[in-house]
Amino acid sequence: MDADGRRYAGFVGDWIAHVTYFPAFLFGFGLARSEPAMAAIASWWKVGAIAALLAYLWIIGVELRWPADVPTPRWVYTPYGIAHAVEQWGAIVALIGIAERHWNRDHRWRPMLTEAVFPFYLIHQTIIVLVMFALLPAGLPGGVEFACLLAATIVGCVAFYWTGRSIAPLRPLIGLRALPSKDSA
Repeated sequence: MDADGRRYAGFVGDWIAHVTYFPAFLFGFGLARSEPAMAAIASWWKVGAIAALLAYLWIIGVELRWPADVPTPRWVYTPYGIAHAVEQWGAIVALIGIAERHWNRDHRWRPMLTEAVFPFYLIHQTIIVLVMFALLPAGLPGGVEFACLLAATIVGCVAFYWTGRSIAPLRPLIGLRALPSKDSA
């Protein structure tokens, strides 16, 4: 509950978020079923990647030139906002285009990877929080901390999935279908 006792007020009452994100959701939903749009994205992915990179360089330049403690001139706001939009949509086009062009093929690992998504989702945040709690007292440099956190999260997610997958009573608890009983086989 919120401080004033209203439950889910932010979710229900945040009309700016609804107006902003719902059309993008509908656009993505429609895009996934449009073969001409996907073909266009697949052919324009390099342009999207270059646009995203150039816009990102502009954003980084602004952030370095005017850090949080330095007043930013008003003329920077509009190009900065445009750069954000170009970077976001350019990256979306680039990533979807790369996936559509180079990775849109079935693979023998797909069923296992599809099955592993939900167990990874269930455990990843817990692993991150516990590992970060253990790493904080060490005072490691950011890059080392990140590498440790990434490696621990990957290993932990894989171990969680493989363990839960191999023990039949645990399968439903980690979001996997129960194995068919021997009687029904």
